[in-house]
Amino acid sequence: MTWMNVERIPRALTVIFSLALMSATAYGAHKSIENIAGTACRTGVHQQPKGPFAVFVFCDDAEGTNIAVFYSELGDPRFEKWTLTHRFWQSEKWGADVQSIAWMPNRNFLVVATSEMYGTGAVYLLDLEKQTAITLAELQACESQIQSISEHAVSVAVSDCEHTTPSKMLVLPFPSTVRK
Repeated sequence: MTWMNVERIPRALTVIFSLALMSATAYGAHKSIENIAGTACRTGVHQQPKGPFAVFVFCDDAEGTNIAVFYSELGDPRFEKWTLTHRFWQSEKWGADVQSIAWMPNRNFLVVATSEMYGTGAVYLLDLEKQTAITLAELQACESQIQSISEHAVSVAVSDCEHTTPSKMLVLPFPSTVRK
């Protein structure tokens, strides 16, 4: 039986995450809005532009696209909910069957649009520092794609399961407690 040197495990994990982050950067992961469903899905790290957080995307084929948020900065966490041994956050509500994600400009907030097939069919605003989620709208939509985002609102194109083109465009304002 071969024994692995336990002291090398943390270093190996650090190298793996560093390579994943560099890979994500090389493939243009610094977009504020990303369609991550279906053929657009790219498994791996999707880094927050100019921020300490990232989303790990799981392309689970017929079971949809699922996500987990994590604190990607190495070192001492700056936010109360995140610790060196608690870097990942995932929820069945907003993490299942995700269609698109959008990073709020210059803030540690993430908007997540889900499908109703295996998810909730809602749009969520995640406060990444506090690990809280607010439901912006329960769309009950087969497909919802984030079109634009600002510090005040997010625009979402919605389509039903019978049509591929969006049937309506919604502007969802953020709660006043979130706006700058």
